[in-house]
Amino acid sequence: MPSQPSPSCINHLSNIPETKQVWYADDASVTGQLSSIRRWWDTIKAAGPRFGYHANGAKTWLETKERHLSHARELFQDTPVNITAQGRPYLGTALGSNEFCDQYVAKKVGQWSDELLLLTDMATTQPHATYAAFIHGFVHKFTYLLRTLPCKDNLLQPLEETIRQKLIPAWTSRAPPVTQNANSSPSLPA
Repeated sequence: MPSQPSPSCINHLSNIPETKQVWYADDASVTGQLSSIRRWWDTIKAAGPRFGYHANGAKTWLETKERHLSHARELFQDTPVNITAQGRPYLGTALGSNEFCDQYVAKKVGQWSDELLLLTDMATTQPHATYAAFIHGFVHKFTYLLRTLPCKDNLLQPLEETIRQKLIPAWTSRAPPVTQNANSSPSLPA
């Protein structure tokens, strides 16, 4: 079971100048200059166990800009911290280069389109239940991603097509294609 940091541990780490940290349960994020982040890392490794928190370097990622990558590797060479300039998933979204974020969105959209096809199969016999599942659960996946990442419309197109061409016709018992106007009605809140 992961260890939960105590408020004392978090406060101790917040005294490191030029860093800002965010905690979500036992996951920490820190931002700042590389040298300050290294001080933060050294502090959490040294003081964390005293507070009951044990940082796992092998599961830790340092995301930096390409121009700082060699300096980051030099600073953290004696640690198990993973370093990248490409990007990493973080709390249901992506951090990193535009290319990485686009790949992340495309992968998510592909997964969601597949899940929507399963929902579509059920929609022909259970339209109300699948509509409720879509509105009260599924849509929140999209809205979270759209709030946390700038998404290009073309990356979301497969999702739009699955909803318009398959899911809505299954709910309405009408054959596709569904017009743009018909698409706006089911998107209203329930």
